[in-house]
Amino acid sequence: MQIDSHMRFEKDWDDEFIKMIKQLQKDGYPKPLLTGYVSSFDPDNDPAARVREPWRMVFDRFIPEGAVFFLPETLPGWQDMKKPVTARFYSAHFAFTLGEFSNEVQHDPEYYFHGEEISIAARAYTWGYDLFHPHKVLIWHEYTRKGRTKQWDDDREWHLKNNHAHKKNRQLFGMDGEEMIDMGKYGFGRERTLSDYEKYAGINFKRRGVQQYTLDKLYPPNPQNFATEEEYMESFSSIFKHCIDIGYTQVPETDYDFWVVAFHGENDETLFRQDADPGEISRMKNDPDGYCKVWRQFQTVTKPKYWVVWPHSTSKGWCERITGNLF
Repeated sequence: MQIDSHMRFEKDWDDEFIKMIKQLQKDGYPKPLLTGYVSSFDPDNDPAARVREPWRMVFDRFIPEGAVFFLPETLPGWQDMKKPVTARFYSAHFAFTLGEFSNEVQHDPEYYFHGEEISIAARAYTWGYDLFHPHKVLIWHEYTRKGRTKQWDDDREWHLKNNHAHKKNRQLFGMDGEEMIDMGKYGFGRERTLSDYEKYAGINFKRRGVQQYTLDKLYPPNPQNFATEEEYMESFSSIFKHCIDIGYTQVPETDYDFWVVAFHGENDETLFRQDADPGEISRMKNDPDGYCKVWRQFQTVTKPKYWVVWPHSTSKGWCERITGNLF
């Protein structure tokens, strides 16, 4: 079993998880892996504020550095479920499986934070593990950790570890022109291939692509009803989704009528532009987290190199142009 700190447990949680594993083995899955973003609890109001609906992990986006991000949501129809449901992804804050997993699918110590979960999901699948989300709530996780010091808060070189981990993750999957290298015991297994996982999950790493079946949140495995390899590859959409973070001090005016929001490619060409109107600007400038979150999503076969936010004020005209590089 692997968990984070800041967890809570239901009585007899271990017996229940073991029963799930044994039932899945009877159903023909020799190496079941229970994992997922488990339901949340609030330590300031516990146990009253524990979420009682089981969650699953769904695809969110490829981040610029290459890792896959996920979102939690309630399992549809969980009240009628009698057994765990198939899963595409792995959560590092909760995993329960056979003990041999700790030898076969070891965590690479050079991974820093992001990238760990998608790499373990794919590697576990290639080692013959079948991923499942539990259909009942037996464990809770506290996600916010408000006011607590993180490792990167007091490590001046955290970004070096982070950049190295992202590069290694891209090398594992052969992304963005990186040559796939032998990761030794931190590489893929021998029972299935990376291509097998991509077909199962509806993810294509080299293209940063995702199938509509996956976006529709339908349970894996994804269907393989393609006449040709070309038709299969064309089933993937390359969707770029990104949040630009802008501090309030960078946008101090009170009369913005619009912000240019654009993404540009390697040769400064505009790949996508969708300006922010006064309503969106007002919502962003009143975000409870204390900074503006400029979310944009679009399809592109070219990875953006940098973004631009260029505010315009009714009284001052064009204000300072804000830019940021994408990894």
